[in-house]
Order: sequence, then C-alpha cells, then structure tokens
Amino acid sequence: MKNSMKIKLSLISLILLFVFVPINTLANGDAIIFLAAENVTGMWDPSMHTIDAQEKVGKFICDPLVAVDRDNNLVPALATSWKSIDDYTIELKLREGVKFHNGKVMTANDVKATMEYISRSDAATGSYYPEPLVCEVIDDYTVRIGTRNTKAASLLHTFPAVSDIVPTEFVENPALWRDQWIGTGPWVFQKYENEVMYFKANPDYWAGAPKVSEFIWKYVGDPDSRLAALLTGEAHIIDRVETEQVPLIEASADAEVYRILMNEIIWMHFRNNQQPFKDNAALRKAFAYGIDREGILEHILQGGGAIPGGFFSVKQFGYLGESPYNFTYDPERAKELLVEAGYPNGAGLPEFEWIIPVGNYPKTVEYGEYITQTLGEIGINVKLTPTETAAWNDMLYNHDAGNIILCGWNMSAPEPDTTLQMLFHSVGLMNAINEKEIDEVLETESNIVDINEREKYLHEEVNRVLLDRMPSVPLVNSEMITGVSKKLKGWELTYAKLSLHEAYLED
Repeated sequence: MKNSMKIKLSLISLILLFVFVPINTLANGDAIIFLAAENVTGMWDPSMHTIDAQEKVGKFICDPLVAVDRDNNLVPALATSWKSIDDYTIELKLREGVKFHNGKVMTANDVKATMEYISRSDAATGSYYPEPLVCEVIDDYTVRIGTRNTKAASLLHTFPAVSDIVPTEFVENPALWRDQWIGTGPWVFQKYENEVMYFKANPDYWAGAPKVSEFIWKYVGDPDSRLAALLTGEAHIIDRVETEQVPLIEASADAEVYRILMNEIIWMHFRNNQQPFKDNAALRKAFAYGIDREGILEHILQGGGAIPGGFFSVKQFGYLGESPYNFTYDPERAKELLVEAGYPNGAGLPEFEWIIPVGNYPKTVEYGEYITQTLGEIGINVKLTPTETAAWNDMLYNHDAGNIILCGWNMSAPEPDTTLQMLFHSVGLMNAINEKEIDEVLETESNIVDINEREKYLHEEVNRVLLDRMPSVPLVNSEMITGVSKKLKGWELTYAKLSLHEAYLED
C-alpha cells in the first residue's frame, strides 16, 4: 500500500508539472484558491442555465431570500421573516440597508423583478417553480410572492436554491450580464479568463466583510490534477475527490478530507422522445432491474454515497425511508420486463449510445462499464461515449444527442418539487418525458398545502407513479468528498453551499 501510494504521488507530481498551470502566482498571499470539477458557461444571466457549478459560484456573489442551515431548517437571509397570506401567497419582510456590489440599496422592487424574471416560462430556471410567479411590492422592504393557479406549497422551500436577488436594471437589460455579475453577496466578481474566475472581498457585505481579500475559482476537469494541486499547496480546496484518492489526502500532513451526503442523485436519463423508449415504461424498467446499484456503491464507489429512496434524495422533503415501490438488481425480472416491452431477450433492440461525463462525477467510466456489462447479460447492448465535461454540458438538453445521458441533479434546497417538475413534468428537461400520468401526480403534490399530507403523498403516490413509469433511473445519491488544505480555517460546507465568508488562511 505504501509503495503504491508513493508511485501515485510521483505520477501526481508529473501531472502537476506538465498539466497544471499554477494559480497562486497570480494571487495575493491571502487568496483562497478553489478547484472545481465542472465548468461554467461564461454567460452570467442566472435564468439561462441550470449548471451546478455556476449555481454554486452564484452563492458567492448573490444571496437568496431564505437559506437552510446544517439541519435543513429554513433560516433568514435577505428576508428576515415570512408568513403565509393565503394558499397562493407568501409575504416576506426584507433586510434593510443591504447593498448590491454597485452600491445600490436593495429593495422590494429588485426582489419583484428578480423573482418574476427567473420564474418566467421561457427561462431555464422557470421549471423550478410550478408556474411564473406574481410579486407585489407592499413597501420598500415588504414583498408578496405568489402564484395564480397552483397553490404555493413549494415556494418557501424552493427559495434557498432559486432566489438569488439581482438588481432591477439587469433584469430590464439582460445584456449587462455579458461582462458583469452583480449581487449582494460576500464576494465581488472581477473577471473570468482561461477557465479562472477572480473575486475580491465585499467590504460592505451586510453580514460583515470576508476575512481574506481575494477568492479564486478554477475549473480543472482532471481529478488527479486537482489532487496534485491540493497536495502541493497550489490549491486550498478541491471538490469531487475520487474515493481511491482519500488515503492519499489522509496520508498528507498538509491536507484533510471532508465528506457529506448531498441532495444530488445521479440519473440515467433516457431520451424518451425517441423510440423504443417513448411510451414504453416496461423497457425503461428492464434497464432499472438490470442495474446492480448496491454493487456499484459498495465495490466501485467504495461506500461513497447512498441508494436513493425511490425518486428522492435522503436529504429531500418527502423522503420517509425506503419506498415500497423501489427496485433492486433482479436480472430475471428484467428479462420478464423485456418480454412485456416486446423485446424478448433483447431481440429487436438497437445498440444504445450512453453519453457520460468524465472528470466531474467520480467513477462514471468504471460504473458505466459495469452497467453495460450487466445490461448486456440480459440482452440490452449499450455503448458508452465518455465525454469531456464542457462538451457533455452542451449535449445535456439536446434530446437528439445519444439515446441515454448520465447527469446528476443537485439542489441547494430541501424542496423536491424543484427537481421533480424540471426533470419529469412534460417535457422533461433531459429525458424529454411527456406522460399524462406523471404530470397529474406532480400537479397534485404541488397543490397540497398541508405539510404532513404533502410529505406522505410525495413518498407514496409520487414514488409509485415515477417508479412505475421510470422516465429515468435513479442510480446513486452522491457523497461530496472534498479535499481541504489544513491552512484553510473557518470554511463551511453543507449540501446547500460552500461558505468562505468566515474563512482565512493560517500560516
């Protein structure tokens, strides 16, 4: 073990020498350097993307109306208090004296403009909400946010993920986002070049200025390069650490490992606009029963994650333990479903192209190969197409790219409706699902105002319908394994966000 570790470290040193471009030569001495596994778009309009990395970056620049703490409780952010006016409307009292990075004071007018903009029907973020929101300004620091047709059962628990407030003028003139990204958050965006984003501390932040002057974010797609940078001091924090890299970090005198179960489920999304997936739930379920999720978690991910409880993350509202309708690895049941689907032993099925990202989620190639093996044993032939992360991001929403695509979905809020509506209500964002039965059950759950009743309906009925129709296969509930320099103090990571507001570097 020690010899293999030395060999690995030597290889990592070579990777750093030839691949990794040092960042700290560009930074001040107290700059915090973070290496990310996923790229950003370079276009900063928050309504025009659903990329996890860019949403995480947005939490450095902007503040939401409501946040969540480590125990999943709602806590004040830009809104200091809230109350229900009726089944369709929530009233929020806003924090006074908050300034945007351009010096403008935030008011209810900015909240109204932002929330109506990001929830509009033609926005990428529109599907996070059940319908376009309607906002009413009561006074400078009081706003009412609501819906017209769907009861506002999910609004409050969606705000932590999708309510980053921006100035009204950016909503009125989206061209401003070409060169700027302005919010009320602790970090002020400076520039973006060569996959690197530069930020400076916001001295006027309402919760107090950050403790260091500069923060640098860099996309590094290769996990070994990220690890090399951490172990040699080029970076202070890296995400998406591979499980076999954990002992290397633990053996280091200068770095440590932090692990947390995320809200993210990794999905196998069928392109349900295509035959033979379209209107053929039996075929989709045959895939599900042909996948050994327990084996993937134990042997490939080495325990780094969990098996989803049906269609819910263990962190989401509506997760009440194992769903009675969940599936397990059962090749014989998979073969029966192939017969039901009209393809006994796979006869008549084409070879399916499965697009998977490389370098972002851990072990995608390894468990992708294992899944293609077990599916092949029941007569389903799948060809893997490993794809660099930026190119994969470009193909995610193209329903004609490949026959299947792998993608995780992580929301910085406990509300499951943000995921359910976007992924599975017609037309599904990546899987192109368009089925009346799914739409009906999702529309019903989003109108149940009583918390206990809604949670029970989500656990029982929503799980039952989605597991029966299987528009996508929930593979694994992700664990985020983060590598951190022991010099970095005061940082905090929850499934909702990485906070560097109180972080500092110790000599």
